[in-house]
Order: sequence, then structure tokens, then C-alpha cells
Amino acid sequence: MRQNDVILDKTATVAPRSIQEDGIPRDGGLWPEYAHTLIVCVDGLEDGLAQGQIYSYCVPEERPFHSLDQMLFTLEDLINKCGLAQPWNEPRSLTAGKKKQRRVDADRGEPEAPGKLNPSWTFQDLRPVRGKLASFYLRVYSRQHASMQGVLAPAEQKGVPMAFRSALELLRALQGALEERFRLRRDMDDGSNRGGRDEPVIPP
Repeated sequence: MRQNDVILDKTATVAPRSIQEDGIPRDGGLWPEYAHTLIVCVDGLEDGLAQGQIYSYCVPEERPFHSLDQMLFTLEDLINKCGLAQPWNEPRSLTAGKKKQRRVDADRGEPEAPGKLNPSWTFQDLRPVRGKLASFYLRVYSRQHASMQGVLAPAEQKGVPMAFRSALELLRALQGALEERFRLRRDMDDGSNRGGRDEPVIPP
């Protein structure tokens, strides 16, 4: 661990939260409504690269990442594995070969889904350790135009959730929030080294 790594209270956990489309729980889908919310915990921002874990109610173990682009691939793998949001387009590839056709519901334009599934975690039981740098709630509602759309909300403070319209917009929002958080923590550490003078105020 480098000297500039940020260390917060390791015993603190992220409180359960369900991001709902319109504030009304809907449990008629493949998963219970709460299981569509993922938790992203970031432990550090080393050389501009974020390290942390993604937690999902649908799988028993967290998925680590070591950069935001790797986080995006990990997020997509989780969504594909759990069927949380079906892509509108078949992914393109540079390799030749016949594409596997998915069965699609003619009325809704979505893949046919199996019966109801049980999450690995209940809403109250999944309590991941808060990220040393920051934590976020994340829900992907759709995956149009070979990208993804959804909502991102900070876990440490009562901020307003942000709707993102593409994966790039999601990455930019995360990068900006993490850099700001890292700068505030660094300034706080510098103030402590100066005897507490000019210590910045950090959001809870």
C-alpha cells in the first residue's frame, strides 16, 4: 500500500438501499426489485486507477476491479450473468463466426426469461465493507445503443442520484467523484500534518 492511499473506517458498512424506477417496488420480474441494485466500493485511486469491488445481491461473492474500465467490464459480466438488463443489440466482434440468435418476445422486444430466481443475499443481509475512498449504489435500467443507462447514487452522503445515459457518462461521473474525494482526503491529511490548520470540511 502506498503512502497516499486513503484509509477510512474499515468496520463501517454500506447500508441497504434499493434504487427503484418510480418509487414503487415491483417484484414481478426475474429477480426481486432490490436485487437490481449493485454496490460499488472503491478502496483507492492509485496513479489515477480505481481499485475496489462490486457487490450484487444475485451472486455470493464480490467481484474485484483494478481500474474503472475493468469495473465496467465486470459490471457488464454481472449484468449478463444475472440477466438484470438485457442488451438491445448483439455485441459485435472482430472474430468471424455465426452469431447466436437470442429468442425475443415479439411484443416487448426482450429476450424470454426463465422463472423466478432467488438472490444469494436478502435485502438486509448484504452489508459490504464501505470503500476506503468512496461507495456508490448503481442500477442499470437498460442497455440501448450498445451501451447502458441507469442511476448512480453516492452511499456516503445524502446526495442526489444521477441518471447516466451511457457507459462513458457513468465512467466520467465516477472518475470525477473519486478524484474530488481523493483531493479532499489528501488536503485533510496535509492539514493534519500541519497541526490541524486549514483542515477542509469532508462530507460525511
